[in-house]
Amino acid sequence: MKYLLVILENLEKKTKLIKTIAKSISIIADEESVKYSYGDNVAIMNFHSSDDQEEVAIYVDELLKGVATLFFLTPYTDNVYTSLPMDVHKYIFGESEIIDEDNYSLEDELDIDQLFPPLNSKSQTKIAKPKIKELSLDEILDKINTEGIHSLTEQERQTLETHSNRI
Repeated sequence: MKYLLVILENLEKKTKLIKTIAKSISIIADEESVKYSYGDNVAIMNFHSSDDQEEVAIYVDELLKGVATLFFLTPYTDNVYTSLPMDVHKYIFGESEIIDEDNYSLEDELDIDQLFPPLNSKSQTKIAKPKIKELSLDEILDKINTEGIHSLTEQERQTLETHSNRI
């Protein structure tokens, strides 16, 4: 089965790590060569293995434990869509043998990085908080009547308590 492994991690100046991961993947790969490309924030690897899918997943998980915070391993079929620079796509998916680790240029690596923002980007950490509608006392009492007191949120309980202390 063909596999696509995508590693999202700060890989800047970690060429040796990427080569080590690729060599380690080659242990379970049917072919000697694992095709890969990488940039500062992402590495993409393609390989074929006749090992059981679960065994491959366990192996990759153990291999990347403590090395990569986030990765995706998926079987690669014709139904998987990728958006990569054309030369990288042709190399990774076996349509070209042109790119190798010795002549792969920095410009190509930058193209890959443009697909993914840096992992430590502040825009990645912003989470939209839903606005909670504050119910009136009458709406809270109606809710208790229809759904029971156990259905109240913490905010609704506090509103009810505030009104009861006024009385």
